[in-house]
Amino acid sequence: MMVIDCNASAGYWPSRPPMDCSVAAVAARLQDLGVDRAFVASLESAWCRNPHAPNQELVADAALLSGVSPVPTLDPTVHTWRDELANLGRMPNVRMVRLLPAYSPYPLYEADEMLEEIRLTGLAVQIQTRLDDPRRQHPLAQVPDVPAAEVVAIARRHPSVTVVIGGARFVELRALKDEILDLNRLYADTSQCDSMDAVRVLCEDGLRDRLLYGSHAMLFDPVSGLRRVVDDLDDETAALILGGNAQRALWPN
Repeated sequence: MMVIDCNASAGYWPSRPPMDCSVAAVAARLQDLGVDRAFVASLESAWCRNPHAPNQELVADAALLSGVSPVPTLDPTVHTWRDELANLGRMPNVRMVRLLPAYSPYPLYEADEMLEEIRLTGLAVQIQTRLDDPRRQHPLAQVPDVPAAEVVAIARRHPSVTVVIGGARFVELRALKDEILDLNRLYADTSQCDSMDAVRVLCEDGLRDRLLYGSHAMLFDPVSGLRRVVDDLDDETAALILGGNAQRALWPN
């Protein structure tokens, strides 16, 4: 069984104690837990005036490591996004790009043209609804979640694009289960499904084949996210969420 972490992050985060969160450190931590491949994004894209700026370093750092796929950030409000996407589409180790609509911010309908261009590259797109738990955010630097329903809506407008709902809460995914199942290329990661038995309940609701394991390392302790899958599910279901679904979604050919 191959274990694939579809939502990990490297870099500086203001509400987290200082620690080594380089791409290499994140990869080493996850590999110690048995992760075979980690999709790693840059947290610093959330705070840069140009969210594309950290992409080059992220891709370069990931290229030095085995078992790491970089997830560069794209932003439709940055006028160079077409050039950035074209460049990323030529990189063999890039399988997925990420959007952070809560941090620019922009309404997701402004990304419609971008998703059409992403379709032409064959890349998947992860649309992050939440990075940090609101309870951990500074009271003067609150970033509201992007409703997962808005991600479902843009996925419906672009059914040929593989879309991953990143960081959605358990209650949102449960409420949207029918809409998710209605779209063949729409997936959700488990990175913020931290309620008791959350992943098991989502599987019982029929989402077993649409869930991708995500640890949200290093903002979260990756052990807890892994245990929610390994401890609560039967072996066949756990194997799908830990890697089987991601292999189908991110390596379709």
